[in-house]
Amino acid sequence: VTSVVVNDVKSELKNVDLEVASLKENPVSTDAAALVYQYFRINKKSIADSDATSLKISFRVTKSWLDDSNLASNDISLYRYNDNKWNRLAVKVTGTDDTYVNYEAETPGFSYFAIGSKTAASAELQAILDMIDSFYATGSPSLIEILDAIDAYYSAGGA
Repeated sequence: VTSVVVNDVKSELKNVDLEVASLKENPVSTDAAALVYQYFRINKKSIADSDATSLKISFRVTKSWLDDSNLASNDISLYRYNDNKWNRLAVKVTGTDDTYVNYEAETPGFSYFAIGSKTAASAELQAILDMIDSFYATGSPSLIEILDAIDAYYSAGGA
C-alpha cells in the first residue's frame, strides 16, 4: 500500500490515526481470490467509515508477480472483507514503472483487504480442489469423479 487518502471529511476530526499492516496470511477462512498478492488490514482510530464520503487506497503490484501468475495489469482487484465475505472493489491502473504497476481503489470503509486476481475462488472450484486433496490423502473420490466435476465446472461456464 502506497497511500490511504480520506477525502470529503464531513466534520472536524482530531487525533485521527490510520495504521496499515501487511499480513503474512489470510485473516479469515475464505479466500478472497484465486490468486492473492497480499493481504493487509487498515486499523483506524478517531474516525468512522461514515466520517468521509471517499476513502481511497493506492497500492502497487510487482510486474514479476503478474508475469509469474500469468496475469495482465488489468486482471487485479482489491477485495475488502465486510459482512463475512470478500467484496471486490473497482480498481484502476494509475501508472507503471520498470518494477511495479500502480493501482487505486475507493473503499466504503476500512477492514481487512486483499490484493489479488479478479477471478474469485468460487465454491465450485474450491470443491474440486478439495476432491483432489482428498484423492491424494485417501484415494477417494476416484479420478473419474474428479474429471466429471471438472467437466461440469467448465460446462457451466467456470474459468
